[in-house]
Amino acid sequence: MNHIEQSIIDAIAEESGLNKNEIKLDSNLYAVGINSLSALEILVALEKKYDIRIPENRLNEANSVKEIVKVIVDELNKKDGKSMKGEKFYRGMFLIASLYDFILGILFFLFYKQIYKIFDITLPHHPEYIQSPALFIAILGVMLFYVYKDMYRNVDMVKIGILSKIGYAGLSFYHYIFTGPHWVFALFAWCDLVFLVLFILFLYNLKRTKKE
Repeated sequence: MNHIEQSIIDAIAEESGLNKNEIKLDSNLYAVGINSLSALEILVALEKKYDIRIPENRLNEANSVKEIVKVIVDELNKKDGKSMKGEKFYRGMFLIASLYDFILGILFFLFYKQIYKIFDITLPHHPEYIQSPALFIAILGVMLFYVYKDMYRNVDMVKIGILSKIGYAGLSFYHYIFTGPHWVFALFAWCDLVFLVLFILFLYNLKRTKKE
């Protein structure tokens, strides 16, 4: 049990009058005899203790000790990242990256024949060779949209995005140099390379901000 978990259990015990040994991480607040008013008082006390503001839409998530811990940790992470320089820029960038991947993936999934014809690219024998990666790219776009919605809570998704950009850009440049695929795929690789650099810069700036 880490210090935040123990601190929250201590706060719950203090506000409710329960013995600390009666409160476990999996304990449901109402099952151990805490009513909705007492639960609200506990959350208010935790807000003051950690100097955070818990959004109303997240109050309903906090029915157990484990859920309270998650809400507190999420809000602390947000608080740590609020002063990050360029926050608006990065948020906008993640939105653009999300739309780019989602739209590109859907276009290739639905209209790959027309796209290949326009650029005079030879179609593979089986459509799933195109549609499977196209669907993956669209799903990646959805994932990046969640990063745009909450960069600090979904920071681990950025790492997945970095791996995907490294994979596609690296493979595309390798084939462009050694096997000579169509230039349009190299163009997409350059776009992914730009996003890759920006994703890494975001993680670097976030880490630096937390140390300050």
